[in-house]
Parts: sequence; C-alpha cells; structure tokens
Amino acid sequence: MSNRINYLDGVRAALALWVVMGHAATLVGIKIPLLTKASVAVDLFMVLSGFFVCQTFIALEARVPGRHVWFFYCRRLFRVWPLYIVLILLVWLTLGDYSMMKLDLAVKFPPPWANAENYSLKAYPEPTIFQTLAHVTMLFGAWPSWGGCFPAA
Repeated sequence: MSNRINYLDGVRAALALWVVMGHAATLVGIKIPLLTKASVAVDLFMVLSGFFVCQTFIALEARVPGRHVWFFYCRRLFRVWPLYIVLILLVWLTLGDYSMMKLDLAVKFPPPWANAENYSLKAYPEPTIFQTLAHVTMLFGAWPSWGGCFPAA
C-alpha cells in the first residue's frame, strides 16, 4: 500500500500551472492580481515538494534501516543529476543563440509594457567556468544573490 497522498499531487500540479500562467501573463503584460503573485505558488510548491521528499525519506528508513541516508541521497542523485547535466550542456551550447533570438524578438515585437525608461535590451552574458561548476555541482544555491542563473548585477 502506498503512502502517497494523491490529492497533494493535484495541488502541486495546480501550483505549477499557476506559475506558468503567471509567467505568461507577465510576458504579455496582463496584470491579473492572482497571477502576478506566482512567487506564492513557487513557495507553496517547494513546501509540498519538501513534504513529499520527507515522506519518501521516512518510508525508505523503514525499508533500509541503518543505510537509508546514503541510499536516499544516491537514489536522488542518480534520478535528478543526469538530466540536469544534459540541460546544463544544452544551455551552454545554445545560450548565445537564445540570447540573440530574444533580442530580435523584443525589437520586432516589443512587450506591451516596454518603454525607454524601464525596458532595456541586453544579451545574456556568457556563463563563467565558476558559474558552470556551481550549477554542475548543484551548489549555486549557496549564493543568495544568484536568484536566477546569473549573479545580481
């Protein structure tokens, strides 16, 4: 019998949809109060995800006593890290092209809120070796100023 709480998976799905809709609303300049608070959905999503990770850890402790911590982290690493590395490599290979495409689209189709005072077109900087290693090792969260993928300017 599974200890999974299925309706909480549905809540996480709804929160993920809220974040996607919030990004889409921001992208097209729609100001719907609930959608502009997508950061609340991110926080709730993370809390629920942490709850699920704890549930998994507790269930694993019952099945593999004594070595559950090592087993848990190895299993998580081999589940997440391979795809993560592929995506990091993809970003490395396409960041320049993506940056130029973003600039071209912004020039041809400026966002509704864009004006000379609050909108500037900037290319993404090339990632440094330090930034890449921080991401590959999943230690980028150790720097609070790195809220996204690059340090705050």
